[in-house]
Amino acid sequence: MQSATEHPSATTPATDLPSPRRDAGLMLASGVVLRCCGLVFVMVLSRRLSEHDIGVFFFAEALADTLIVIANFSLDTVVFRQVSAQPPAQATTTFAPLLGFRLISGPVYLLCLFVFSRFETGPLRWLLPLVGFYTLVESVFFSFGGMFVGVGRVGAKATLEVMTELLYTAGFLLAVYRWPSLETLVIASSIRAAMLLFGSLFITRRWIGPVHVSIDWKIVAAGLPFLLMTLLALLQGRTETMLLGLLSTFSATAAYQLSSRLTVAAMFIPQAINLALFRHLAADGLTAVNRRRLGRSLGLLALFGGIIATGMVVRPDPVARMMFGATAPTVVPVLRAMAPVLLLRFLVTGLASALMGLGREKHVFRCLLAGTIAGLIADLLLIPRLGAAGAADGLLVSGMLQLAMMGISTTSLVARSRAAEAIAPANLLMAPAI
Repeated sequence: MQSATEHPSATTPATDLPSPRRDAGLMLASGVVLRCCGLVFVMVLSRRLSEHDIGVFFFAEALADTLIVIANFSLDTVVFRQVSAQPPAQATTTFAPLLGFRLISGPVYLLCLFVFSRFETGPLRWLLPLVGFYTLVESVFFSFGGMFVGVGRVGAKATLEVMTELLYTAGFLLAVYRWPSLETLVIASSIRAAMLLFGSLFITRRWIGPVHVSIDWKIVAAGLPFLLMTLLALLQGRTETMLLGLLSTFSATAAYQLSSRLTVAAMFIPQAINLALFRHLAADGLTAVNRRRLGRSLGLLALFGGIIATGMVVRPDPVARMMFGATAPTVVPVLRAMAPVLLLRFLVTGLASALMGLGREKHVFRCLLAGTIAGLIADLLLIPRLGAAGAADGLLVSGMLQLAMMGISTTSLVARSRAAEAIAPANLLMAPAI
């Protein structure tokens, strides 16, 4: 695997890509709209459907989202990096093996959900396969979305997402007030997924190139580190919840989960900033320009994360009361404990994205694994005494170790790239004249 200093264009950019600031701005703006629509969706859902139906629906979605790794095998990042490093004219050819893999893995994913649904009774028996189908379609759209960002079509991706979400929200509001049921919810979600997929196909054919499908199993081997990271993230995301249920109280489990949902909702900010920078690093490596961009990106992540974390410490009550009502008093202390965790997550995701863009995903996996193990040990020690706050402290320990390890690695790569640039002119002067 190439190092940062061995990148094909380690000193001179090979591509003329749009500014990451513009792309990050577009994705942040679309992210705000999508989060607002999601908030409206939850508020309406909680008023029109029964608690039982809402629980059944979210259980089906959680299971479908967990098993979607069977369908995507975490290959989106691999293809995104390959598309970013090549001319836009080759994008659909590079993207073709991912579509070919999806044609094989998609039916396997749906079959797993169908078999699981046969062991269920009631609405889950028919709900699971349908939720799995539109989850699969949405997952294919996310793959196309990565290609759009890789070729500089961020505006098209953001426009498609925002227009689809606005139409979906409006249609859902009208339908659920007339026919409040799980069937209405599934039909609306399926239409939304279909709009995203067909919109992606239109954008691809109109502005990028014809859609190709091919089979190349090498892509699966390249995606193995990303798959391991995905599984590790799933494990870490559920470990604290399970340990709280075993070592503390279910009230502490609920408070932790509710506060976690608020912190996760803010992660669209680093996702937008990281995606905008990722393709520049994948295309050109750690050039002088990209080193400055990396520094600015980390600065922005620290700024945004610091502002949100400060709000979580100083004034968490208004948001908690609006979102959680009578349970707000138990959530507020956990929100305060989660504030430094959110800041660490912003910075860790920024460094992890940069390292993966430079081909260092195996090192990222080692950092995440070390942090997960450290966090697990901290959880076992702290949760029995502190409850939900102990789980937050466990995440803090994990994040601090991951940040330290990734920070050292990134600093080393930056130093090596600077050294390579300093040596390059000397080599040119020493080269014999022709």
